[in-house]
This record gives sequence, structure tokens and C-alpha cells, in this order.
Amino acid sequence: MRAHFLTTTAAVALLAATSAHSQDATWLPAPAAGDFNTAANWTPATVPTGTASFGASNITNLSFAANTAVGGWTFNAGASVYTFSNGQILNFMGAGIVINGGSATITNNRTLNFFNSSTAGSATITNNNDMSFRDSSTAGNATITTNVSLFFSDSSTAGSATITNNGLLDFVNSSSAGNAIIQIRLPGAS
Repeated sequence: MRAHFLTTTAAVALLAATSAHSQDATWLPAPAAGDFNTAANWTPATVPTGTASFGASNITNLSFAANTAVGGWTFNAGASVYTFSNGQILNFMGAGIVINGGSATITNNRTLNFFNSSTAGSATITNNNDMSFRDSSTAGNATITTNVSLFFSDSSTAGSATITNNGLLDFVNSSSAGNAIIQIRLPGAS
């Protein structure tokens, strides 16, 4: 419980630091590097706090240099296959992940949160630390493998996700498993 409290406290602090005016931006077809938090990799040249849009690009392996709050990620028709490595606090505050083309694979090594009515969409997520769905957010149709802690609270739902649980899976308040397929791996099982 203490880890969830600390994660929530850090998430609230990040929310408070987020500008009241969200900024949309599109990942460049030929950015200089794969850092999500470098303004020069986006058009306009600003790190998005609203919708981050993705299309075809020659750099599709992205990482985060700072804690990040964003409304959502939209992968447009014709988008490349993107992979994200998260070692920070990453919060989805709006639509969440919408995939109209390409795909999104996320490896979470720190904290990944979905707030409000955001969705994990059809992303593929490997959670190696803490991940949560709060408010009325949903895991959507995502494929999630959790190796540490996956937490659903408030009225969030696992939706129609496929979840492989190798760690702690917790539903509290009025959250639900929805129509998700949940596979639980017991310690020592192969």
C-alpha cells in the first residue's frame, strides 16, 4: 500500500506541474534522436502535453528523459511500429492510446498511470514496476504482462484486455475485471 501511496503522491505532483493549456504535437519523420522529451523531435517544436501524434518515422524506439503527463498518443494511418521504454513517471490524462495504424509497445520500468477516461487501447505493455488505472480509465484491448504491480481503482476496468499476471494484481473500490482475459502465473510455475 505504501508504494501505491508514493506513486499517487508523485503522480499528483506531476499533475500540478502540468500546464493548464495542453499542447498537441506530431513526432517528426526524421527526428534527431528518440527522446520523447526533446522539443526538437516534434512539430511544432514542443513536447506535447495534449495529443502526441505519430506517423511514419525513421526513429521509432523512444524513451523518456523526464516525468511526462500527456493527454494521449494517436498513431495515425500509415504510422510505423513504435516501441517505448519508460524509466520515469508516465501519466495519460485524456484519451490515452489510440492506434489507427502501426502499433505501440511499451516497456514500463518505473510508473505508468492511466487517469480520467483514458485507455490503453490496443497497446502491448510489459510492466516491470508499477502500473495503475484510475478514475474511469480502461485497459481497453491491450495485451499486458505485469511482473510487479498492476492496480485498478475507482471505477476503472480491465476492459477486454488480455492480462498475464506474474506479480500483484489488485482491484479496489468499484473497479472491475470487465471482460478481460486474466492469466495468473503462480510462483515457480513455468
